[in-house]
Amino acid sequence: MGQICVDKAFRGQGVFRQLYAEHMALLSKQYNYCITEVSNRNLRSMQAHYATGFELLHCFSGTQDEWNIVLWDWTK
Repeated sequence: MGQICVDKAFRGQGVFRQLYAEHMALLSKQYNYCITEVSNRNLRSMQAHYATGFELLHCFSGTQDEWNIVLWDWTK
């Protein structure tokens, strides 16, 4: 999965959850998991991913940031 960026004017309206719900509806028959990475500094994004159902899989340090690999298990 790539990045999902929601403009400030649309935050708090469920856009993030709706986008991920659509991903799940369209792709869960082909894939068991959705995996993406989120900057450790991006607390808003981490909270949104956790609220959607993602779980922390792995953390690593990049050249300029620390990253969290998160996984959403679509088989549950």
